[in-house]
Amino acid sequence: MQTITAANVIQLINDQIEDTNTTEQIIATLEKYNHSPLTIKHQNILKEQVNPTCRINKQYGMTHIEWFYQDSHWRQAIVVANQEKHVLIDTKWIIENNPAYFAARQERNAKRKAILDSTNFNAINILVETINTYNQAQERLTEILGYDGDFCPDRHTIQEKFVKSFP
Repeated sequence: MQTITAANVIQLINDQIEDTNTTEQIIATLEKYNHSPLTIKHQNILKEQVNPTCRINKQYGMTHIEWFYQDSHWRQAIVVANQEKHVLIDTKWIIENNPAYFAARQERNAKRKAILDSTNFNAINILVETINTYNQAQERLTEILGYDGDFCPDRHTIQEKFVKSFP
């Protein structure tokens, strides 16, 4: 098994920082039309000004603005209203009802940046050491409880009773 380094963890955390541009641009664009009816005109404006994959999707009693995430096939969406007809743009409501894309994402990114900006890498070093110890112990346990080993007849019961799986 590969030994994890602090550089691996730092790179992973850095890569996980979430883009806020699309949602912030959607809100800034819709803010100009706040409290007016949401129409196909707004979809065209979002396609032109924010992301060419933006579209309004009305189904299952809700209205969303959807777009493809970066260059992937993953579609992201924010809820614009809990109705399909007579939808009024309300940017405050959109922000409050999509915390994963606004407040919670800001909180996640702030935590990531705090770790990366830290001059004390003690937390990262503790994590690296713990992961490497865990991986080594898991490999050793797999060897000990292997198919032809002494504990083979009871390996599943031993794992079930004594080995705590990762949450």
